[in-house]
Amino acid sequence: EEFSLNTPGMTPKRLSSILYNQAIRGIVLAPLLAHGSIEGFSWEHFATVCCGHSLLSPPLHRISVDQFEVFRTAWEHVTARGYKRIGLCVSATDNARIGFRWQGAHAVVSQAIPEASRVPAMLSDDWSPASFLGWYDQHKPDIIISFLDVLGWMKSAGMRIPRDCAFALLRLDHVRNVAGVDHHFGDIGAAAVSLVASELSTNQYGIPKVRKSV
Repeated sequence: EEFSLNTPGMTPKRLSSILYNQAIRGIVLAPLLAHGSIEGFSWEHFATVCCGHSLLSPPLHRISVDQFEVFRTAWEHVTARGYKRIGLCVSATDNARIGFRWQGAHAVVSQAIPEASRVPAMLSDDWSPASFLGWYDQHKPDIIISFLDVLGWMKSAGMRIPRDCAFALLRLDHVRNVAGVDHHFGDIGAAAVSLVASELSTNQYGIPKVRKSV
């Protein structure tokens, strides 16, 4: 069953009461619409696993894609296709939320290429077309690895893709004719259910003393 905290009049306390009274003991918590915490929920009654990094507290068991490997995968594919100057564009907040994994992967792979080919990542919370175009004009990458809004900024600026600059998605959304990394969300969901089932089978309820991160 699916329950939403965005239902009118719903609160974490009320939702936990509804779940408890329906004898539901296992929860897979989908990513939040905005990064933050959930206060007032009676976690002690449930075995809970959250998906992704949007839940900042409490520290529940977590299933997520390996964002470090996501960038390495994208980098390996675009370098195999001959691109030299590879630019990463992500917001500083999103990068911090995932434990600086995109920035870390970018730093590691950049060390393996000639200095002349290195493009400093755009890591900014001034997430706007003007900020992006300023970065682009300064560094002139051959290809950009980022998200759909950046692709939109490129098109609005009249860039011919891939002739002027190529593009690849860090997360392959439901779009056509755009390269990107498949996060296998179905497998992430299956892993979340498996972990909840494991916690239920051993009567592990509440906020864990040691978080498991898969």
